[in-house]
Amino acid sequence: MLAGIITGRSNTTIAAKANVKRAEVTIMLQHLLQKSDLI
Repeated sequence: MLAGIITGRSNTTIAAKANVKRAEVTIMLQHLLQKSDLI
């Protein structure tokens, strides 16, 4: 979360065991690639 790749469900909830939607995975991959300077 500190790197800005993922965010929680709210300001106080992470929901680590919740299912992840395709759109959420896409956003995480985009953030990861941007932080790695690959895009």
